[in-house]
Amino acid sequence: MGNTINILDGTNLSQLNVTGVTTVAAGSTAAPSITPTGDSNTGIFFPSADTIAFGEGGSEAARIDSSGRFGLGTTSPSRILDVKPSASSSTLGVEVGTINSDSVRLAAGGTVNTYLEYRGYLGHAWFVDTTERARIDSSGRFGIGTTSPGARLGIEAPGTALLNLYDTTYAAELTIDSVATNVVRLRTGTGDDLAIHTNGSEKARLTSDGRWLVGTSSASASSFLHVQGRAGATTDYAGFHLRRGSLPSAAGQLLGIINFTDNSENQGAWIYAESDAGSWTSGSNHRSRLVFATTADGASSPTERMRINNTGSVMIQTTQLTSTSDGCYFNSSTDSEFHQVLCHSSSNSNLANLYINRQASDGQLIEFRQADTAEGVISVSGTTVTYGGGHLARWSQLPNNEDPSGILKGTIMSNLDEMCEWGEEDNEQLNKTKISDVEGDKNVAGVFVSTSFSDDGPLDFFVAMTGDMVIRIAEGVIVERGDLLMSAGDGTAKPQDDDIIRSKTIAKVTSTNVSCTYDDGSYCVPCVLMAC
Repeated sequence: MGNTINILDGTNLSQLNVTGVTTVAAGSTAAPSITPTGDSNTGIFFPSADTIAFGEGGSEAARIDSSGRFGLGTTSPSRILDVKPSASSSTLGVEVGTINSDSVRLAAGGTVNTYLEYRGYLGHAWFVDTTERARIDSSGRFGIGTTSPGARLGIEAPGTALLNLYDTTYAAELTIDSVATNVVRLRTGTGDDLAIHTNGSEKARLTSDGRWLVGTSSASASSFLHVQGRAGATTDYAGFHLRRGSLPSAAGQLLGIINFTDNSENQGAWIYAESDAGSWTSGSNHRSRLVFATTADGASSPTERMRINNTGSVMIQTTQLTSTSDGCYFNSSTDSEFHQVLCHSSSNSNLANLYINRQASDGQLIEFRQADTAEGVISVSGTTVTYGGGHLARWSQLPNNEDPSGILKGTIMSNLDEMCEWGEEDNEQLNKTKISDVEGDKNVAGVFVSTSFSDDGPLDFFVAMTGDMVIRIAEGVIVERGDLLMSAGDGTAKPQDDDIIRSKTIAKVTSTNVSCTYDDGSYCVPCVLMAC
């Protein structure tokens, strides 16, 4: 049976009946074997055995070689598809072998200046405006702005930001700047640590065991958050800054809080700061207090246990500086409250308000100091409490609330029937006194110590009654150790004429050492007071 070959030439269709095998000449580039009518240098020809080539305008445009490789723009295809358009092509899409025999270039078209190039064993490179901008090398390292990346990802961009990650949806941004004075590094430290460097040195570190270190690269294993100030400057301290978003408008509004919980978020304790005593303003009235709160057994949230208010007063188990409020406080504001230290409980009248307990052995319970010098103690020995280095004194006033500031220390005072006056206070036992003006006065009250240290109310003073004290002796009067003393009738003391303790006896001389001498010639010596 014969075969029919249809040949279309323009608008004319011709048929060629072929019986058996039909052969044609091999042809050439200039004269292909099979051509269309009127175009003798364009068609198909057979340049060698098992090879088919396609000519166009007297030049070979493509071929399929004996290995089935298709070459476009090349007479020696080395791959299944080997494309080598002319470098002057204005619509270059794929370019093979333009740099060297092992390169492939993929271009965007138009002018040949932006393309992806495969460089065989050298890797891949991206070119923009004929300049290489990025590369993946033969080791799989990706470089941006460098032809020799030194890490899996290497970015070099002198004078500009190295990395900028920005999310417009969440307004999140991460920028790493290459400017030398503001360099930011996120790098691994020793082992599995993660270190953050700024300005050329390490500033923070997250260790492999989950500890966060700021200002140091090492810390105690028990410290999961360690903040250390810089060395060498007095202002380089470590600290936290908790900032409120707006000015407080009333007392009791939080400024910041530290919250302690367990792993199930059960509340354990709080330390927080809040506004105190009214609203704040931007320039002044910054009154605040610090509060400590703990959670009681069975409770679900902390309860305030202690606060330090804006004046520095400390309140424990109370929030008020009042003597009727249960709890204890140390008051630094004496203008409004009488008590400096107060412990008060109205819930149980059988309990003491304040316990001072020496657990280990006998010894001092309290030591009293003035200008860092010990002046007296309260100590315990077995079942005995000793009050050492002092005397028992009481408050008193002069008649008509006269000013007592001119009375000399150690002056003999005499009791009066008139009681001291302190406003509405019910005074049952403290009477007024005067300077003793009777020789051998049996109404002696004691000796003058000093005026009261309070500036409020009547002019009060202290009268020593028993214990160690100095006593005033008139000029020219001689006393000896062991003498019993009585009033001389002018505010001074003189020896009794016997050694019997009587109602007029006020003191016993313990030393003739003169502690002070006054302008009128009178002087003071140590004694034990017996005015009781």
